[in-house]
Order: sequence, then C-alpha cells, then structure tokens
Amino acid sequence: FRVSRQDFTEGETEYYNLIIDLAGTDEKRREEVILVGANYDSAPGTPGAIDNASGIAALMSLAETFAGTANARPLRLVAFANDAAPRAGTDRSGSAAYAKLLKKHGEKVVMMFSLERMARARAAAAAGAPEKPTAEIAPPVLEPAPAAAALLTKWLDTIRPKLDVPSPAPVPVPQSGGACAVFTAEGYPAVRVTEAADPLAGGPSDTADRVDYAALAAGVRGMEEILKEALNPAPDGMK
Repeated sequence: FRVSRQDFTEGETEYYNLIIDLAGTDEKRREEVILVGANYDSAPGTPGAIDNASGIAALMSLAETFAGTANARPLRLVAFANDAAPRAGTDRSGSAAYAKLLKKHGEKVVMMFSLERMARARAAAAAGAPEKPTAEIAPPVLEPAPAAAALLTKWLDTIRPKLDVPSPAPVPVPQSGGACAVFTAEGYPAVRVTEAADPLAGGPSDTADRVDYAALAAGVRGMEEILKEALNPAPDGMK
C-alpha cells in the first residue's frame, strides 16, 4: 500500500495526517468507506504508551493484516496528528481537519472507528496482582455514538458465533470525545474503540513497561473480526 498525506495548519505550525487506502472489490460499494483512525501524538508530559502509542500500534497491525486482502468495501486507515489533549475533540485537531475534508469532498463513510487507549496496564503493574491468562482473541470495548449504535449492533450479531461481544450501549457524544466526537459532528457514524480505563494513561507514568501486550494483541484480533464483517456486508443488502 501507499501512504498519502494531508497537510493542515494550526496556528503557525504545519501538521500531517497520514492515510492508507485499501480499495474495495465491489463496484457497487467502492465509495462506502470503512475508516479506522488513531492519533499518533500524545499529551504534554506523558510518554504516551497507552495513550496513544497503543492505538497507533493497533492501526499498524490492522494495515499489515488487511494489505493484499480482497474486501467488498474500501478500508481507509488514518493516523491523526495534533489529536491528543488539549486539542482532542476540537476544531484544532487532526481528526477534525480530516473529517471536514471528507465532508467537503462529499465522501461516504459508512462507519468510523477511533482507536484510543487500545491497551491496558498489566495486572501486576496496576495493582501488584498476579497475571491472568489472556485469550488469543477478545473484543475491545466499543463506545458508539448514538447514530452508529444500530449498524454496529447488526455487525456484532453476525460475528458472535466467533467472538463473544456484548451489545454496546450508545455513548453521548460529549462523553465519547476525541475523533469520535468530531466525526459525529460532521454527520458520520463513529465508534470509540478502547480498553478498560487506566487512571495512569496519559500521565507521566504511562510507560511501555506497564502495557499488557497480550491483551492488546487479543483486542486487535477482535477488531479484525469486526472489520471483516463491516467490509464484507451480507448479500441480502444489510449494511
């Protein structure tokens, strides 16, 4: 695949969103984009291992998995700049710049998945507890904006024989925050994909040695199953 770049400015500084496009094979669905994004910056004062190097690691893994595969719908993977606090969820963020560009060009995005804090801390690192075995594949936590909930639930119902995913409850957009909020504001269905909240994520102790890498890998594999369903809708016309 090739990586393209969207340049944008905030104040007097120039930033770059990085984009990978994987074309769909179905002529009738070639404009029905499934978009997955993650911010590649971090808030001031944090190493950013969980928030949000884990999201970028997940994005890169998904690019490797889906490169060269044939899917009905196109898959677009975007790494957002300038998207961590304090700019997250604002018009100054990279995700806002990209969402506005999509709107300007009239592009159809069937669903946008925002990968945020895709890892959690190891149990031992978090509380001195013994490590627990991790499944090879596990569903990430899904927090859809209200407009995305019904379609997401349809996809999850289809993949449940392979992956035990609980039905997600819609999350009010101001709480979902980040890229999910700005894409929702532009009229695109959006879902925040995350892990259990870690009070140290985004702070000075958000270091790589705390990350539960096995759980991160399992969550990425779970996300792969969700994307396979989203990219290859059922022949009966279901979205």
